[in-house]
Amino acid sequence: MDEQDEQNSAGHFLRGALWVLQAIAATALLALAGVYSGLNLAPPRGMLETVPVGYDSLQQGPGSNWWPYLAILAAAIASTVLVAYRGPFRGIGQVAGALWLLFNLHIWSSINVEGIGSSIDICGGDGCHEEVVEQVMLVLPVLAGALAMIVSGIFARWMHWGVRMAFPVAVFLGATVLQIATWDSVIVPFLGMALG
Repeated sequence: MDEQDEQNSAGHFLRGALWVLQAIAATALLALAGVYSGLNLAPPRGMLETVPVGYDSLQQGPGSNWWPYLAILAAAIASTVLVAYRGPFRGIGQVAGALWLLFNLHIWSSINVEGIGSSIDICGGDGCHEEVVEQVMLVLPVLAGALAMIVSGIFARWMHWGVRMAFPVAVFLGATVLQIATWDSVIVPFLGMALG
């Protein structure tokens, strides 16, 4: 009986260590995803710098950072689900991960729009509003993925971990495809009409 208890405690320790390592990896990946998204380091299709009316348009074809960005964000979202965890706090990793992602996204988006410090203030007044709305439009797929993480973590805790892992990733990727498909034809004209 003692040998079985030792095996159970060793298995419990290893499972706990795996969950701690997964939490550390998720935290780092989510922070990196916030940096990538907030600073627009990998826009869906390379950004054009000289667009009339002051709004960015997306070129045809993804930039070189595009596939690593999608992989990092998908891995970050998926890594918030503890595999085979059946405890009372099931789903808390997704909610905490979504909040951490949103926090990082907010910080880096603010830096992207406003600059760092008073000497590098990009906006300086009325032009900020346009940049803020455009920034929100650029990060909408990430916001959709974070919302799906919260919904999965709170309302779908009873579902299999694989479904809870795949659902927010699918929402993020679907929203990204929709963003790419509608950026030039719908979003840029909307920005020009709403803010012009």
